[in-house]
Amino acid sequence: DLIDLPAGATALDFAYTLDENLGHSCRGAKINGVMVDLDQALVSGVQVQIVTSKMDNNPKREWLNPHLQYVKTAKAKKCINSWFRQQNYGNNIVLGKNILERELTRLGVNINNDKLLDYFTKYDGQDELLVAVAVGDITVKELFAAIDNIAPIICKATAAGDLTTHVARCCRPIAGDEIIGYITPNNGVSLHRKDCDNILQARGDKRNRLIKVTWDEVKPANYEVAVQVQAYDRCGLLQDICGVISEEKVNIIQLNTARDNPRGIAKLNFKLAVDGLENLGKVLVRIQQMPNIIDTQRMVSMVD
Repeated sequence: DLIDLPAGATALDFAYTLDENLGHSCRGAKINGVMVDLDQALVSGVQVQIVTSKMDNNPKREWLNPHLQYVKTAKAKKCINSWFRQQNYGNNIVLGKNILERELTRLGVNINNDKLLDYFTKYDGQDELLVAVAVGDITVKELFAAIDNIAPIICKATAAGDLTTHVARCCRPIAGDEIIGYITPNNGVSLHRKDCDNILQARGDKRNRLIKVTWDEVKPANYEVAVQVQAYDRCGLLQDICGVISEEKVNIIQLNTARDNPRGIAKLNFKLAVDGLENLGKVLVRIQQMPNIIDTQRMVSMVD
């Protein structure tokens, strides 16, 4: 049979177009007899065969991640969302909380749920918000956008008068971070994350130099941010990671690597130039989904 799908539709979209349960149990696909990834975009005229599993027949949460492009059609997204929504409400609250904490940890930020509720105004309380995160009504991409918009963008010290401002080298806050200003003796106002060790340990006269700062609405070209990737080492690992970073139009300022030979685990430390938390989050999520990746995380403390 001929099946019409929009441009960019995937093998998984094809499965859901035929049948909802077929989509849920889809674990692979063959295009013209050749096995392909589920996110493989289809082209006109190909023959598609869906590979299913009887043992593992539930949809995967990452299918809803727009960065990974597993599904494009509205029907596929609706079917997947509906399945997760029907799961236990209490479990979804816990799951939504875990997803939110994981992504905030990955970005190295602290955001109060009340601020998220102010942004996602359609939800009446924290439980509804967390369920929406769990079932995919609020996607990871939308979370990153919310975090990026909760705090406006470039720095302006509200109590600094005519003093110049600069980003502290110890913690390098970026758009979306909660920040505080420190009036230096000779170099204007140094902008720190509120959870920076230097701020938390400040005593006496140093604490008297702390001032409130806000973010302005004018966005700078980029922010420097440290990222660490841990992975089981393999041929082409660094090349593949750098390829993803390049595709997201993020510049690599600095890179160093280390390897734990007994365990074969590689640690790759990047200094990247990003334009905000949404940009950073997309890069981290894409790297996390690559083969052999153990963890990706923003490092709050950066050593030049």
